[in-house]
Formats: sequence, C-alpha cells, structure tokens
Amino acid sequence: KFEIDEMENKMCVVVDTYQLGLVESREILERCGKVAVIDHHRKGVGFIEHADLVRACAGSRRFRYSAPGKP
Repeated sequence: KFEIDEMENKMCVVVDTYQLGLVESREILERCGKVAVIDHHRKGVGFIEHADLVRACAGSRRFRYSAPGKP
C-alpha cells in the first residue's frame, strides 16, 4: 500500500475503459504522476483527458498509440 504522498512517482494503468467515472479509485488516478489507458472501446463523454499514453483498438484489430497533443 502506497502513501498518497508517494503517488506522484507512480504510474496508473487503466484497462478496459476510457471513462473517468468507471475507474476503481478516482483519487488514486488523479494523484498518479503518469497515467496510461489501454482500451478497445470508442472514446465518449467523460474520457480520461490527462492520460500520458493511450493504446486504443476501437472497432478494428489494429492498435493505435497516442500521446497528449498528438493525433
């Protein structure tokens, strides 16, 4: 178990959802220094905007990597 103060040095990996409202702990997600999202659903309302890495496969077998500010 990590202390909350140590979380800025950790990476959170969110799997199978883009939805901020569906994560197990929003507090932990918001305090992590880095966030990676791996999902196969299409982005919708309420997606995690501050992700440092996104791996998506929405509707196809090809994966796409993206980072903030890049298509």
